[in-house]
Parts: sequence; structure tokens; C-alpha cells
Amino acid sequence: MKVALVFFLCLTSAFAQTQEQIAARAGLEQQLNAQVPLDAVFRDEHGKAVQLGSFFGRKPVILALAYYECPNLCTLVLNGVLQTAQDLKFDAGRDYEIVVVSFDSRERPALAAAKKQIYIKRYGRAGTADGWHFLTGDDAQIARLSQSIGYRFAYDPQTRQFAHPSAIMVLTPAGTAPWDRINCTDACTEVPAEITSSTISTLPRSGAPTTTPPSPWSFASLRL
Repeated sequence: MKVALVFFLCLTSAFAQTQEQIAARAGLEQQLNAQVPLDAVFRDEHGKAVQLGSFFGRKPVILALAYYECPNLCTLVLNGVLQTAQDLKFDAGRDYEIVVVSFDSRERPALAAAKKQIYIKRYGRAGTADGWHFLTGDDAQIARLSQSIGYRFAYDPQTRQFAHPSAIMVLTPAGTAPWDRINCTDACTEVPAEITSSTISTLPRSGAPTTTPPSPWSFASLRL
């Protein structure tokens, strides 16, 4: 009985250490003036190959990395984006774009399409289908994007979930992020609409980067 108990405790300790090691691999690194790879190719909700740059060039872009079958934080983050978009006087699609990219290469366009339908229906404004995008991609393209913004995630085979930060940022039409991140230790489910509104309003509606950094808007919370 004692041998079995010791064995169980060893397994539990090893499992906890493994989870800690996986969590340590995830996080956010500050990347001032980071340029996202506009030539990176993903799949849209219809399965069509699209360059990331096709969503840039004329309007600011809200970028969020998540995975669509995430049971915890990702849904809270996307709900926070939704709430903020509803509070803004600007309209997604007309005044800015929202791009959500799955960092789980196993996820397919059908899953992205289902997620999109949920959020554009809840958002409820005309033209949203053309302004809120849910993408999937392969490991190479996901790595290019995530590395460009200092976003690190790690898969835990024991829980079959990802350790990852939540990171939502407003990018210029040129695809750069010229501001510091604001980090928080608890799950951030709401983004201050006045900050986002200020950020979007100060960004140019062209491909040229801003000369003055906009108000910072980004948040991070590391969870398994």
C-alpha cells in the first residue's frame, strides 16, 4: 500500500512539474514596432487561401490569436473583443477589421466558419461578415505570425490543451504595433472601449504607419 502511494505521489509530482515546464514555454515578449508577415498565407472560413496582408492596407486591424476549441481563456478573450466592438461607435468592416487566427494547426475552416457565425450574429451590425475574419493555417505560417509579435504557446499532451497568453492588439494598416503592452495577471475579459476607440481613431486609413504611437492597447494573461 505504501509503495503504491509513493508511486502515485511521484506520478503526481512529475505531472505537475511537466505542466509547469509547458506553461513556462508560453508567454509574451515585447516587440515594439513589430511587423506582422503580410505575405503569410492562411485559410479563411471558406477554405480559401488568403494572404494576411489582404486584411491590411486601408484600415486598422484588431488581431487576436486563439484556438477555436479552447475550453477556457480563448472564449473569454473573444467575448471581450465582442463586447468592446459592441461598445465602439466604429463599425467592424467599415472602419476597422478584426482578424482572429487559430494557432492550432489541426483546426480546419469549418470550425472557423462556425465560430464566425456565432460572433457576427451576436455583434449584429450590417457588413460584419466582411470585417470579422476567422483564419486557420499550418504550423509554418502560424509560427511566422506568432514569432513576429512575440507570442509563445505550448501544447500539453496530458491535458490536450495549449498553454498560451491572451494577446489582443490593434495594428496599423501597415501591419505594425508601435506601442508597449499592458499586462495583467488575471483573465482579462473586457477591453476598455475608450482606449480602443482612441487607438482606432488615431490610426491612419492608409498603408502608411503612424508617426505618433497610438494609445497602448493590449493585454496578457497566462493560463493553461
